[in-house]
Amino acid sequence: MRLSSFNLAAMLLMLMTGIGLGAVIFRNTPGTSAAADRPQLPANPASITVSPPAQDNVNRLAPAQEADAAQYLAVIFARQSADIVARSDGRLEAVYVNLGDRLQAGDVIASTESRSISQQLQMAEASLVSARAEERNGEVELKNAQSRYQRRQELWESGLISTEDLATAKVQVQSSEAKLEMTQARVAEQIARIEDTRASVANTVVTAGFAGTVAARYVDAGATVRSGTPIISLIRSDDLWIRFAVPEGQHAVMGIGSAIKFQADGLKAVIPGVIEYVSPAVMAMSQEFLAEARLKVPAPLLEQIRPGARGVVGK
Repeated sequence: MRLSSFNLAAMLLMLMTGIGLGAVIFRNTPGTSAAADRPQLPANPASITVSPPAQDNVNRLAPAQEADAAQYLAVIFARQSADIVARSDGRLEAVYVNLGDRLQAGDVIASTESRSISQQLQMAEASLVSARAEERNGEVELKNAQSRYQRRQELWESGLISTEDLATAKVQVQSSEAKLEMTQARVAEQIARIEDTRASVANTVVTAGFAGTVAARYVDAGATVRSGTPIISLIRSDDLWIRFAVPEGQHAVMGIGSAIKFQADGLKAVIPGVIEYVSPAVMAMSQEFLAEARLKVPAPLLEQIRPGARGVVGK
């Protein structure tokens, strides 16, 4: 079957129209120019250099240096402190010290009423005088009884008295000896009573057992106290310590015998010290151990360092 000239011309026209339309669509499709938009790499890849990151300007410490630079919160305390108590029952006649007073061992702190005890002492001393007089009489009676017995014995040996008279003289000697022993026991009893009463009189005066500073005053003159009632609190302010917690990993650095430096809050001065005690166990919650260090406080700073104050401690 042969195509007519008209049909052949129509087919050629349609083919040319489709080719032109496809060219237009291909040029307008997105992404066809991506290669042209990409940055061109240099011809020699070896010439590419990578700049290193900026150098950290912070000077990092070695682990040992970091341990030495560490600081820990510490609390000052006095190793020796005690409540000074009344030593007898009664009314306080006077309290001679106030807060902050510095005391020496033996200084008088307070005194309780001693009138009734003093009267008891006078009565005991009078009873002792009477007992010693009876003792002297007993000694005289014993000597007389012994002399009488010796004379009776001589007469008995000469046959001038009976054996019964000699036995009677011997009984008198034994009776005098027993009476003397009773008076001697009474004398000893009165001496012990006097010593006890004198101790009671001494107990009406309350003194400091050691040198320290008055940290608290609990009662005033006129108060009625019993034996054991606290009157003041006394701390030994020239023997100050600090207590602080240290992480477990620094046990070797902050061990017994290690030198430390302490700075109390509000003070610029650094006080040296030495760790004396370290707890043998680590606290479970914080994984820290407790350490106690004795401070070597210079004399000019003793008035400024107070027990209970805080500060920081380090190497």
